[in-house]
Amino acid sequence: DDAKPQDLIRLVSPLLKSWSFWLACACNFGLTLIRESFNFWTPTFLKESTGLNAGEAAISSLLFPLVGAVSALAAGFLSDRIGRNHGKISVPAIVLLVISLCVLSVTPVAGKPWLALSLICAVSFFLIGPYSLLSGVVPLDLGGKSGSATATGLIDSAGYLGAIISGTGIALIAEEYGWRGAFQFLAVCGAFTCLAAIAFWWHHEKSSKASVQDGDETTNDPS
Repeated sequence: DDAKPQDLIRLVSPLLKSWSFWLACACNFGLTLIRESFNFWTPTFLKESTGLNAGEAAISSLLFPLVGAVSALAAGFLSDRIGRNHGKISVPAIVLLVISLCVLSVTPVAGKPWLALSLICAVSFFLIGPYSLLSGVVPLDLGGKSGSATATGLIDSAGYLGAIISGTGIALIAEEYGWRGAFQFLAVCGAFTCLAAIAFWWHHEKSSKASVQDGDETTNDPS
């Protein structure tokens, strides 16, 4: 709520000192890694593991962003209903995301493209909602009136550091350990992201309660 800072250092400094900001960066790193892995590798996975030809695999992979769009809308609707307590949406969704990745890693899908697509849709639904919050309303909360665009850019940049791993990194894991190993790796990434989301939720709740108490004290101050 402060006036516009005089320079970039004064603008960025409060963010760099904020645990909530770093936890949001960690969450976006993990979720973007998973998101970009599926965006890039879903057609290859479907072709190699389910028996679909290249064209069918490419068309079927469109379900991932389609379901993701529904998830983003649902997350936005719930966020408006709940308020700024985004952890109530993100943490349960990321827990279900990790479960979906674990199930996908152990389920035989050879000759069962619809089973594979169902699990991929589950991953998308539980992934894109929290991801959309981290790319939108969370930076607005953290950056306030003077630094929301900067917070958005920095948190998004942390996410795309994760996206770098989704290319060659996933390729190396899949080549060495198969798609089961790749999905297990993503599940582990999701688990660490879930821990960061829980810590963000706890820290954000703590900060919000402290702000409310400070506001009450100011309101009740006779001066």
